[in-house]
Amino acid sequence: MSSYKDVSSYGLAVRVRSHKTVLVEGATDKIVISKLILSKTYSQGQKLRFFIDDASMIKEDPMLARLGNKEKVLLIANRVSDDKFGVVVDREWDQLDIRNLSDADFCQNRMGVYVTKGHSIENYWFDCDAVISFIISSFSSVIGTDLLDEIKARFPAMIRFAAAYSIAAKESSAITRLGDLLSAADVGISGGVINLLPVYNAKAQGRGVMGDIPSLVGAKLQELNACDVGLLRWICHGHLGEEAIRASVAKLAHSCGVSQNVCREIERGKKVEKLSHDTDYLSRQDDQSLEPLNQVLRWVRE
Repeated sequence: MSSYKDVSSYGLAVRVRSHKTVLVEGATDKIVISKLILSKTYSQGQKLRFFIDDASMIKEDPMLARLGNKEKVLLIANRVSDDKFGVVVDREWDQLDIRNLSDADFCQNRMGVYVTKGHSIENYWFDCDAVISFIISSFSSVIGTDLLDEIKARFPAMIRFAAAYSIAAKESSAITRLGDLLSAADVGISGGVINLLPVYNAKAQGRGVMGDIPSLVGAKLQELNACDVGLLRWICHGHLGEEAIRASVAKLAHSCGVSQNVCREIERGKKVEKLSHDTDYLSRQDDQSLEPLNQVLRWVRE
């Protein structure tokens, strides 16, 4: 992979390229967006060449020191002005009021800068069909249709839980510390509600997170109760939201008699396979469901 000393040298490289360049934040974004563009273009019988770069390619520029990947990409976008250059960044929670969500709030693109509809690229596969498809593709020999029925019936509750868990982590300034911590044993399922059990507190405190996270998640579940689930999927944190969904599925699998080892794999295993599956899943979706990635695709093809 090519690398560049600073933004100026990178901008020069972009300008001399004969094809369009898309700059993204990190490695996962690069995998997903490049595969999406190439798969859709090829399946539609079109010809296309393009470049896709990520922020790590610029190594030594002091302007980028101590910036997060999103801030790096936006700074580079301001410095590199070329009609063959565009960038994709994560929305995170910018300019969103979780107490009053509207679909119109998720459109914040501007010329050359495409902002994911959800918090991160992962939110595009926070979809019931995507989850069931992954479970079938990875665990078909050890599960039954009863688990698939449970996932479908409880998926709205999973999304509410994933959103509440994400917002609770954000408000506790604990997103990084809570990463890869949640397990099926921490998840409670009662009626139509999925919540976080008190046992989770000891684990969180072991990482230096004070406060009662399960109680905060419960409060956020109440706060989000009236929100449209179709919008809640977009405010889940990309990584924590995925962990919440997978832990919930693993909890359901355990209740369906699936072995502990398989439940553990459902909860946090097969990460490479899941990314590949989910990217393939996106590539098969209608372009209109992938806003603004569909706009990136259209721009690259122009």
